[in-house]
Amino acid sequence: MIVSTLGIWRLERDQKLSLIESGWFTVVTMTTVGYGDISPKTDGGKLFTAVVPMIGGIGFMAYLLSVIATTIIERELKTVSGLSEVKRSGHILILNCPNEEKVHAIIDELRVDNKSQEVAIVLIADDFDTCPDQLMKRKNFFFVKGNPLLLRTLDRANASQASQAVLLAKDPKSGYTDGLTTQVALSLNALQKTAGSNIYIVAEVVNRDSIGPLQVAGVNDIVCLEDMIPPILVQSLLDPGIPDVLIHLSSKLQGQQLYVTSIPAEAMGTYGDFLKRVPVVQTTKVICVGVLRDGAPIINPPDTLQLELSDKLVYIAEKRLTEYEFFG
Repeated sequence: MIVSTLGIWRLERDQKLSLIESGWFTVVTMTTVGYGDISPKTDGGKLFTAVVPMIGGIGFMAYLLSVIATTIIERELKTVSGLSEVKRSGHILILNCPNEEKVHAIIDELRVDNKSQEVAIVLIADDFDTCPDQLMKRKNFFFVKGNPLLLRTLDRANASQASQAVLLAKDPKSGYTDGLTTQVALSLNALQKTAGSNIYIVAEVVNRDSIGPLQVAGVNDIVCLEDMIPPILVQSLLDPGIPDVLIHLSSKLQGQQLYVTSIPAEAMGTYGDFLKRVPVVQTTKVICVGVLRDGAPIINPPDTLQLELSDKLVYIAEKRLTEYEFFG
């Protein structure tokens, strides 16, 4: 462009073109626009234009555009193939994809809560060659293809900078699936120790015997299908409709859900006094269910229960409340 601009400016000096006009002629010629407002008059200018801006310039532009297009296409292919590296931090990991519908359901639940609706979600799985289109269309969603057991796969997902992780049972019908989940948890735990990070890990297991090993592996919360299904079935027999109530309270897509919040030091005292002092409870915006103490629930505790600093309040509300909304 510089050579062409200076060449036209020099060869067509009889037209008294400015450098800006010469540059304009170069641009419209190289981009094949050709407005015709400026054109070479001399034989030297015509020959120069045919060689430099037309053959050289247009060829260069075509090459440049092809390089840009190839780069974009390769980047998109790497993205859908799960070969790109994730640069996000504070994201949520979903490890394994037993089926696409379950992953969609988890993302739907995360996206309706104001705590996680804008957080990046990264799926790590080796269950398919390219990520399904419907998953790739999800907002702020990334896919990393590979075995989540391998540290190099976790590194591509920037797992050490993640805030939370959900370990799904790869194949609930297989007797080995809990063992695989435990191995993935150990890999995450090793990564945390190396990076000095803290990832809150939730795991899905099939057999209750796997709970102990997963706790040793550093999993914070465990959802055991073997422990959950039988009580719900019996509830359905003895108290018809209760399973629907449980689903309603556990799903963030239904309206009223269960939430957990920390209790500030100034609110310490007995549970009964606490309920009387919190304005949001008096206006029936929330229903207090109980407290979590060292991870164990105390449901509908007596008013005389003495609250401790480590206790967390469990409540039912239409949406998650900030600490200011709750305690003022």
